[in-house]
Amino acid sequence: MNLNFIKTAPHNKTFRVSVHSSVSDLKRVTASCYYRYLLLGALQFILLYSSAQQQYSFIHYDESILPQTTIGNIQQDENGYLWMNTQFGIVRFDGETVRVFTTDNLKGLTSNRIRICAKGVDGSVYFVDENNVIVKVKSPNQFQIITTSDCIKDSRVPLYSSESNNDFTYLNFNRKTGYAQLADSLNFDLKREFLKSYAISEKEGYLFYVDLQQQVRLCYYDGKNYIFKIQSDSFKPQHTFKLNNLIFSQTGPAEAFLFQKAEQKQKIRVTGLASGFAHAFKEESPVLFFQCVRHFFLCIRQTLSVQLKG
Repeated sequence: MNLNFIKTAPHNKTFRVSVHSSVSDLKRVTASCYYRYLLLGALQFILLYSSAQQQYSFIHYDESILPQTTIGNIQQDENGYLWMNTQFGIVRFDGETVRVFTTDNLKGLTSNRIRICAKGVDGSVYFVDENNVIVKVKSPNQFQIITTSDCIKDSRVPLYSSESNNDFTYLNFNRKTGYAQLADSLNFDLKREFLKSYAISEKEGYLFYVDLQQQVRLCYYDGKNYIFKIQSDSFKPQHTFKLNNLIFSQTGPAEAFLFQKAEQKQKIRVTGLASGFAHAFKEESPVLFFQCVRHFFLCIRQTLSVQLKG
């Protein structure tokens, strides 16, 4: 098994949009140039690779159309709508028109600063505002509002992270032992957010988080059991990603690790990346996005297609 990266054709047009992976990234000046291309890349590959024979034109979207030009993440629902999170509401785009949902027209939303836009294992699109109120998209104009306290009453914890910004699911816990006991067993600091959260199924997934001793931990859960493992100081959760429902950590242009239920990591070979990418996996956070048949990496201002072989 190996990961193979293929450099895509360069693009001669870009959107002049400042794109960030989360609201917290707005403070990261050095990352602003890096994320500004994510919106362009996601839109291009969702459209362009659906039909290689058809020609497309590019349209520039700015503040006259969008509520603002800081887009956190983009998800596509089963009806084909594109959903985006901004600092001034939830955006729905149907290919022609933009509709914005804010505290003025979406009952239950407590803030227009939307931190998370993620896809659930059930196929639904989820948003989380700055007060941790969860918004589930049930249809293009219908939403379900879920609070964290409601989730805990139902003996489940919502799993998401601003760094992953792609997966959303729930972790069920025993009603008798309770939420506090779950946090104690995880040795998790409740004041902090998960570093990464990946869902493999409705009951299985991985959590990367900082424990009470300020060490990075990996938790693998399968619905009944929890397996913990403290990661080394050199491990960087921001360089983990999910591909073909498998969890990887890339350590350099020629090497990556495949996680195997948190107990061990299988070393795999990486091909197609020049040695110049070495510093990126120590400093930058590659962005992974995908459309129906292909996965793409955005790294040091280059867009690459990535495949799993073997």
